[in-house]
Amino acid sequence: MLRLFFALLFLPLRLIVFAFYRLTLLKRRSILHLHVPDRFTLFESSGWMSRFVGQEKQGITYFPFLFLLRRIRKSKDLQQLILEIPPGFESALNWSQIFDIAAELDRIRQAGIRIVAHASGGGLQTLLLLSRADLRLIAPGVMFLTALPHRESFYYAGLLDQIGLQIEVYHAGKFKSAGESLSRTGSSSAARENMTTLLERMRALILERFEQTPALDPASYTRFKRLLLSQSICNAEDLLNSSFVNAVVESRRLLAYIATGRTEQPRLEHRFIGPGDEKPAPLVEDDHTADLTLFEKRTMDAGLFLKRERRRLYRPFRLKRPPSIAITTLHGTIVQGRTGDSARAGSVVAQAWKELFRELEEGPDRAVILYVDSPGGLSDASEQLYQQIRDLSRVKPVFAYFGGVAASGGYYLACAANRIHASPVSLTGSIGVIRFRPQASALLKKLQIRSERLLFDDTTDLLSPTAKPGRKSRKLLEASTASAYMDFMKRVAEGRGLSAEKVLAAAGGRVYVADELKGSGLIDSTTDLISLIESFRKESGMKEEQPLDVRLLPELQIDLRAMIRSGLPLTESHIAGLSGLLNLVPGAGTLLKQLIASPGEIVHAMVSGLPMMLAPSVSTCMHETDAPQLTQQSGPRRSNPVGRALHLFARLFERRYPF
Repeated sequence: MLRLFFALLFLPLRLIVFAFYRLTLLKRRSILHLHVPDRFTLFESSGWMSRFVGQEKQGITYFPFLFLLRRIRKSKDLQQLILEIPPGFESALNWSQIFDIAAELDRIRQAGIRIVAHASGGGLQTLLLLSRADLRLIAPGVMFLTALPHRESFYYAGLLDQIGLQIEVYHAGKFKSAGESLSRTGSSSAARENMTTLLERMRALILERFEQTPALDPASYTRFKRLLLSQSICNAEDLLNSSFVNAVVESRRLLAYIATGRTEQPRLEHRFIGPGDEKPAPLVEDDHTADLTLFEKRTMDAGLFLKRERRRLYRPFRLKRPPSIAITTLHGTIVQGRTGDSARAGSVVAQAWKELFRELEEGPDRAVILYVDSPGGLSDASEQLYQQIRDLSRVKPVFAYFGGVAASGGYYLACAANRIHASPVSLTGSIGVIRFRPQASALLKKLQIRSERLLFDDTTDLLSPTAKPGRKSRKLLEASTASAYMDFMKRVAEGRGLSAEKVLAAAGGRVYVADELKGSGLIDSTTDLISLIESFRKESGMKEEQPLDVRLLPELQIDLRAMIRSGLPLTESHIAGLSGLLNLVPGAGTLLKQLIASPGEIVHAMVSGLPMMLAPSVSTCMHETDAPQLTQQSGPRRSNPVGRALHLFARLFERRYPF
């Protein structure tokens, strides 16, 4: 009501602004020069410290960049898109995000907008984006890492044994191999089979996209494919000879080349003017210089393009906010957290999502998209998130979209969504359970630390880092692991509407490339994120011209308190992860406490990335629930009037993105 009052009050001013905007749009600019950012983030930032941390440090949020590409496709004036790809941007994106961007670039080209792409080095992901352009240019003297997906694993059992530490691994599912790097000296045949299948499928999908490169004939593609398979490093000449690249152009000569077809500057004659010399006649520009000047006048950057689009979309009589959907990002290892924790990058904190999901239930969003990019984590935290998503899916439609990886616990929580969609190259599945138990008696002996046990029961030795579990304890641990495995499969069967036999056939801890799961029932489809949102528009009956806003959640709080509470994230590399583990040993107590209390984060840091699902407790509590339905079954929870008023006030200033 307050919004309506102010809109009517300032209506005359809004009409003046509308007329001014229309006048500024009369000057047409048909060329967009877009620099791809070299830093991306999945989260919006808030808090007073975010004002002092520039975007060059935080990174550009990935989702608005995708929305920008869609806005380019919908533009009525644009005729050409010049895309400059920096050499360092690959470190910020995974293959799923690269495929999302590539899909939107394909649609831009299909809309009749010519794409010219220029790269100044990089790797295979850079070349994949380059392949979506009509004209492909690279800088001279640069190298590209062109190795197709591959893997080298490291095993630490020998090193851990030398320091007196052993990691016992209990798993359900023969392909559940995340603990092998800690407990073995080499991979099992099942893990090797699974990894080989994943790599082969990834290679096939990437080469399939390269085969669709515009204006690349079959013979040229064959030469380029042979180059990728035979050389891990290629230079500009290699790519030019394979006909994948059209020309080699310096970055500073890029616009001149596109405008004139020439890379060199026009030659201008200059001479020194002495005191008595006559002033020479003005230099006359040649045709190429005039062409470049005209070209630059028609060119705009991303900032100016967005400004013009905002003016184009401005409507003085639009008094209500457009309908909205929410994209929520669940990124990182799934952990339980504590009451009062805030969402943070790199971890999906179950406790922090309680209020977020409640806000989504009560919020105005027509639908929620869960952007899942998680290799899994703690089983009880995954179950808690499952229950929260299940409650939300009974209030409004919830769609899960899989990014780079959504496996084990990441797949578990997604089964509560009404539908599951995935990028073709997303890693998913890993339906299985794995548990770790440290055995550090030899280490404690080396450190001359003696333990004394009091009031140990029949199976309490499971909780001791110095005791070898007895037969009864081992049987209990194996039984509880098998029980958690059955509960996991039950959640999948309920959420996906599959029979227990079909889930069992797909389980076993096997990891899949999402493209393999089409038609299996484990996912509904493979697509890209923009297509998912557009399909929702059509399904919900929204017209193409009807505006739709997108909210991004959660917003990360960049302030001193949040930085202290979240702590320093553990690196995912093998060596740094192992060093972090060993550095925890001023005394064995600290090491064992970390291993027992939070095995998920430490092991995730040490293992190279096979998705896992950790269950530190001996028993896991599962609750019987009904399968989520797409239709609305219950209304939002009621809140107190003061809290509701504050929530509505905050919503007036929230950040939204037009879609």
